[in-house]
Amino acid sequence: MRYLWILIFVSGGLLVGCPTPCECPDDDASGDDDATGDDDTSGDDDASGDDDTSGDDDTTVDPTQDADGDGFTVGDGDCDDSDPDVHPDAEESCDNEVDDDCDGIVDYGCQIHIPEGEFQMGAADDVGASDQKPMHAVWLDAYYIDKYEVSIRFYKTCHDAGVCDAPRFNRSYDRDHYYDDETYLDYPVIYIQRDDARTYCDWVGGYLPTEAQWEKAARGDQDERLYPWGDWYDCSFGNANWCVGETARVGSYPRNLSPYGVADMAGNVWEFFDDYYAPNYYQASPYENPTGPPSGDKLSYRGGAFTWWGNPTVSVRHPARELGSSFYNIGFRCAYDEAS
Repeated sequence: MRYLWILIFVSGGLLVGCPTPCECPDDDASGDDDATGDDDTSGDDDASGDDDTSGDDDTTVDPTQDADGDGFTVGDGDCDDSDPDVHPDAEESCDNEVDDDCDGIVDYGCQIHIPEGEFQMGAADDVGASDQKPMHAVWLDAYYIDKYEVSIRFYKTCHDAGVCDAPRFNRSYDRDHYYDDETYLDYPVIYIQRDDARTYCDWVGGYLPTEAQWEKAARGDQDERLYPWGDWYDCSFGNANWCVGETARVGSYPRNLSPYGVADMAGNVWEFFDDYYAPNYYQASPYENPTGPPSGDKLSYRGGAFTWWGNPTVSVRHPARELGSSFYNIGFRCAYDEAS
């Protein structure tokens, strides 16, 4: 028979024979489990600064309880049951950067103010194609622009009112049903022509932005950045380069924001602007409020799309297309006068 002898010698409170550092259970009055780092202050289950105040398993959220008294529970879709102003039926506030109506998109349906002033338009000599040059200073009056691309949800209001024509197709690039499927209500509307975009923007009290307005909203006025967020790109910032292979819900990329807070201006879908296209227009563009050539038979798009193999820089202009073009990767957003 084999005998195992264990000698434990206690001297000055030290347990000889414990692992090092000692992690043996103690029986003191503080209820901690070791001599270094009392659970009372680092995640235990009592009431002194513990998990009770940080959503741990001591306190389970009751989906049937209306904690903030706004008439909505977590089970009803209340995304912040500690704020009575935030719930599914709330009106979206456009100046607090909060998802007030709990639709999962911050400031959905809001417009962003772009102040008057000068910015640098176009691409530097070592960046981009010839129709993006030269980089030149442009002054714009103040205006507003939609924070997000116009979604199917918003476009349908115009279509249902009998004002806007339906998109040319119900499908998208890889989906048999898109416009007619409620799953995609908050995705950008596609397969519309520039005149459709003009009609919608006019109906909501705005207009298609000029090319200069679009680019200033995307770049800002403090530097010559390549992308709305800075000078680098990867698939975590925007839906381009076939990272996804289809349109994405608007607002899916929280870091895809311009200096003014305009979203999704790089990737997802190309966007119409109001100007006619001329490859050499930048060489003759006026300094103040340029509106593009007075006429033409071609148009272009801005911002890149999920199909764009090139990086979606703020200055990129899609090669010219016919005026009646509509595709599965082109959408739009509207601009508004400051007084509107």
